[in-house]
Amino acid sequence: MQKNLIPCQKSTSTIIQQKEAAIPPTAEAVGFLAEILMKKVTLMLAAVALLCGGCVTNPLYKPSKGLVNTVIPEYEKYVKEDPNLTPLEKNVRLMNAKSYRRLIEEYEGQKK
Repeated sequence: MQKNLIPCQKSTSTIIQQKEAAIPPTAEAVGFLAEILMKKVTLMLAAVALLCGGCVTNPLYKPSKGLVNTVIPEYEKYVKEDPNLTPLEKNVRLMNAKSYRRLIEEYEGQKK
């Protein structure tokens, strides 16, 4: 038994428009979003590691404290002066550094 075939009702221009609408974001945009996501995941893992230490001194505290005191100020200066970064990229990087500093300072307050 032969099935009734329905001719294609879409025009070529409609098909092209649908393909253009489905173009994925650029690799640069995906990379930027992935970078932001990785920084947030790293900060969350650091928070869990620092806050779940209980009464035992967290082994990540001392290296993190050193990082906050030495590396982060230099990193913030570099970010502010880097002409290749957009204002959005600079803000994201500076907010991440500030969040990490705050996390260490909060841990210090809980430890005392």
